[in-house]
Amino acid sequence: MEKSRSINKLRKSLPQTPKRRSAVLQAYLEYKSPTAKTVRKNMFHETPNLKPVIDDLKSAINSLKMKRSNNARAAVNVICASVNGNSVQNSKSQKKVARILGLPIRRLSGGKAIRTRVLSSAKSSWTHTDRKTRSDSLSEQDKKLAYNFWLLPDNSRPTCNKRDVKRVRIGPKCYSSHMVSVLEKSQTDVYLEFKKAHSEIKMCQRTFELCKPFYVQPVRPRDRHTCLCRYHVEAKSVFKSCMNFRKRISENGQNEFPVNYFDHSDGNVHMDCLNRNCISCSVEFLKLQPEENDNSDDAPKVQWNKYEYVEINGKKGKTNQEIDIETKSREMFSYLKEILATFPSHQFRATCQNSQLKHLQQNLPQNNCMCVHDFSENYYCFEKDEIQSNYFQKNEVSLHVSVIYRHSILEVDGVGSSDEHPNIITEHLF
Repeated sequence: MEKSRSINKLRKSLPQTPKRRSAVLQAYLEYKSPTAKTVRKNMFHETPNLKPVIDDLKSAINSLKMKRSNNARAAVNVICASVNGNSVQNSKSQKKVARILGLPIRRLSGGKAIRTRVLSSAKSSWTHTDRKTRSDSLSEQDKKLAYNFWLLPDNSRPTCNKRDVKRVRIGPKCYSSHMVSVLEKSQTDVYLEFKKAHSEIKMCQRTFELCKPFYVQPVRPRDRHTCLCRYHVEAKSVFKSCMNFRKRISENGQNEFPVNYFDHSDGNVHMDCLNRNCISCSVEFLKLQPEENDNSDDAPKVQWNKYEYVEINGKKGKTNQEIDIETKSREMFSYLKEILATFPSHQFRATCQNSQLKHLQQNLPQNNCMCVHDFSENYYCFEKDEIQSNYFQKNEVSLHVSVIYRHSILEVDGVGSSDEHPNIITEHLF
């Protein structure tokens, strides 16, 4: 009764609001008196200040929980498993602990399952927090092999454009950038070649595509239609216009004079054939229908494209541009004959040079390298703060592109090259 009366007196003497009452009691317990010291010793057993420990845990969690690596995930799992044991479960304070540490309640609850699995496993080690893998899962060596297969010169190539840069997020405000590479063929063709080269590896196409580097992507239209040859583009455009006109005037789609392909039986290359001076495959043997060779006033007109040098905004300089013209059919077919007179030799030289380059690349001797140099452009240097006189005279920088083919070196590339098993590395220098 004496204790009850004292409590009632103390309750009446305290402030009315709960916030002020707790502040008074807390101040009394922190007061340096023998009575307050005895109360702290009996009730709280002199527990130390845990705020520094909690702050260190929060800083470690904040630096790890947003990362996407397996090591960061394992570290967060260890922290969740260590702070969520039987004591936290019995006191039903999971939500409070999650709020203090800044973790989702679901993630902290999963720490209990990790703790039980670790302590009951044969390892009984906190390193046993890795994700459980399937028995038929791919090894890291096979994934690395598929990753490198996408980067082979026969499968992909760099775009050589300084603006084509791809980046991926690897952490909070942290990105990895790389130059974009485009595929030379479809992803299915790359997968079929991989299965043919590595038939012992069981990998489906979807898994193979997941191993593709983030900066390798399919070819876009702007990657294909750049730096084209005028001879090829103009010959294709004029030939297509002529064939469309021939189909339009032919009855029932029957072509009275088909375009023949001349081939000599000896298999040798003749200069007369390339220059279209041969008596068997000259341009004059291209037969035309009466409508195609009509030059009368009643002859139908046709629209087609050709390249001509035109003036630039009335200035003295000229540039080669594709223009749309409308003429009679005879003029279009006459221009096609002019193109066919010089196109075979140009095509033969381009094909021969390309085949020789591939032959040298595939048969490159040891301790040798092959270099291909090309002048790119003159880059004009612009200043941010430019005076008036600098506008009329710009400094230029010459840009050069070099492609080097060499044998791989074991100490540098991780793979050696020999005469029996050559491994050619392609390097680009800008």
